[in-house]
Amino acid sequence: MQYVIDQTKSYSDLDTLRHDLSLMDVRETPVFRLDQMNLTVQGTVQVSGVGEYPLTEIALKDALQRGGLHQSSCENFFQEHNEELDQAIVNAANAYYAKSRYAGRLVKLITRLDENGVRITLGIPSAKYSLLAHEHAVEKILPHVSSSLKLSRCHVYPEFLEICFTDPIQTTRDAVGKIVELGLSFLNSQGTRTRALFISAFSLRLICSNGATAKDRVFSARYPHKGSVVNGELGERISEILQRFSGMMQDLPRLGSMAVTDKFLTHIRPDLTDALGTKGSDEFIKEVDRGNETVMQFWNRITSLPHRIPNPTTKLKLEQVGFKVLTAHLYPSY
Repeated sequence: MQYVIDQTKSYSDLDTLRHDLSLMDVRETPVFRLDQMNLTVQGTVQVSGVGEYPLTEIALKDALQRGGLHQSSCENFFQEHNEELDQAIVNAANAYYAKSRYAGRLVKLITRLDENGVRITLGIPSAKYSLLAHEHAVEKILPHVSSSLKLSRCHVYPEFLEICFTDPIQTTRDAVGKIVELGLSFLNSQGTRTRALFISAFSLRLICSNGATAKDRVFSARYPHKGSVVNGELGERISEILQRFSGMMQDLPRLGSMAVTDKFLTHIRPDLTDALGTKGSDEFIKEVDRGNETVMQFWNRITSLPHRIPNPTTKLKLEQVGFKVLTAHLYPSY
């Protein structure tokens, strides 16, 4: 089956990012019933009374899941190159749209323009979803970002937009005296199932560009796409997260004197397994020299992994594991 594979783009300045985002012209279609939708083997979605749009890889996964297929089935499907299988999958999905108990469910398409001016599908959310396009997310974020923060990385992935800022003034040092900058990470998804704007504390170890991103609610905030993000609340939350994180990071060198214990590994393992799978997690933990390896060394190994992994969702999960390790000194029992 043919489908559009969106490429990841990296940016070194926000002006270029904003220009490119404006050209995408992300929109949502009118609401329609699921049984009005039809999937084709040509990699398009047809909606009666709305139109026909090519599917991105992410939107095709959305379409298959709307068609009652489990995520693992979708992954197996993408590994095959078989016209008969394509037709069988399409027939099954279309039958589900038309005849399942969800046939009357209200959904819509999120679309954008490609470089040829063709409108393509980014996702198929429910009617309740309120679009916050990357372009508009950036405009909400920037007024609340202090001039003391500098852009450290910026990527537009198929799944989400990532913008990270660090504060070169509010720095700390790790156990061996290397500089770690503090900052904020912003993630926004505009068509996929995450469908939220995330704000998280973020650290960047300058010597190796290893980062850690908060998942803990104490150091992060999530704004679902269910309406407008309150600007006043957004600014207060950004300031609160960065201030709290800055205070916590002053104790960073303590990780260099904490040994990795079995209890610590039990604390970390579920998140590590979520990122790497059971086999990958077991292999990583097997290499730990219990009693001799410090939490700081463990942190450095965890946060170096994303450099070698192309999948942005796995990268993010690993950075979140890194942040969990980073905050280990808040829980002395580990």
